[in-house]
Amino acid sequence: MSRGKAGPDGRNYCLTLSAVETGIFYNRTFFDAQGLEIPGTWEEFLTLMDRIRELGKIPLLVPLASLADWGIDLVFDQLYFDLLPGIDLVRDPVREDYMQGYLDGDELAFLFSKGFFTRRDPRFAEVARLLKSLRPYLPQNINNSDYRREFQNQRGVMMWASSAMTYPFWADRSLGFDWGVFYLPEITPATTPLAAGTPMCVIGGAAQQFEVTATAVKDTDPGLPFSERIDRSERLKRVIAFLQFLSLPENTDRVVNEYPCFIPNIVGVESLPVLEPFERILERRYTTTKWLFAFDLRFTNIHTRMLGLFLEDGIDLDGFLRWQENNIRTAGTSLIRRQKVDLDDLERRWRQLAPAREGMAHLPAEAEAAP
Repeated sequence: MSRGKAGPDGRNYCLTLSAVETGIFYNRTFFDAQGLEIPGTWEEFLTLMDRIRELGKIPLLVPLASLADWGIDLVFDQLYFDLLPGIDLVRDPVREDYMQGYLDGDELAFLFSKGFFTRRDPRFAEVARLLKSLRPYLPQNINNSDYRREFQNQRGVMMWASSAMTYPFWADRSLGFDWGVFYLPEITPATTPLAAGTPMCVIGGAAQQFEVTATAVKDTDPGLPFSERIDRSERLKRVIAFLQFLSLPENTDRVVNEYPCFIPNIVGVESLPVLEPFERILERRYTTTKWLFAFDLRFTNIHTRMLGLFLEDGIDLDGFLRWQENNIRTAGTSLIRRQKVDLDDLERRWRQLAPAREGMAHLPAEAEAAP
């Protein structure tokens, strides 16, 4: 995970002290009393939530913001993962061990020009449809940002949240029920023929992060070359000494494990037992992409707003996909201009991967026709 934070030159400028992951908190006491089991597939998950709803409870507590972030990315990965050999255009040898086949913003923008992530891309439409299949099981108000009370008072049986929610439930001695954590289940061909047939991936990652900024050398003359300021700065020495102190296992243990929230990312520091489910989840491979952070804030705002309208029947599937197309087109064009992306290089790589795309089913028309 630390290598996933490496800079363009392959060096690390960020100290990742801990990690965070999401999971489904569930009321184990309710599950046991009703004979319910943790689902192994998406279909079983929907069936489980049907049963919970019949019993008069809210099946799943999760806000729109999380669906626009974690939900989109996990479902996207479930449908696109098997295409990566033919569409992963840029391989970063430093990040590859952790971010296997990760699609950055420039790749997403280029693939969009080949018909991906449009109304002509059946997988992109299926991502939206599958996400909407969750709507009947969610609270009436999906704009709420904190459903903790609904879970604690047992109006809701499951809550999709980050590991940071562990502490409130662990510390609540009057909770009145036992709880556990499981991960979102795999989408299989039984649900859609577009499923890649792979387990759900990691959607979390780095939590507490520390980096050295230019203010660390503000005790030096700003007129000097920066390399000389680094050599002369006493303040910088203290900053580095503090980070070294913080990353010693015995000190990281005190900071990260002060209460159940994050998983330590320093060798030699064990996570708290109550966080063990999240630690196991983090052993999976990383997600294919992070749509919410692929472009800019304007893209993020439109993406979230339109998903909310779609889930609430304010616009239909075609309308949602049109908004997504326009949003990706605008954001991708801006990114290519700002970052001076070499489109010719991406085009060469696209052509090189043509043999890998042969035989891949349900590609957009432009991609299928490409030489």
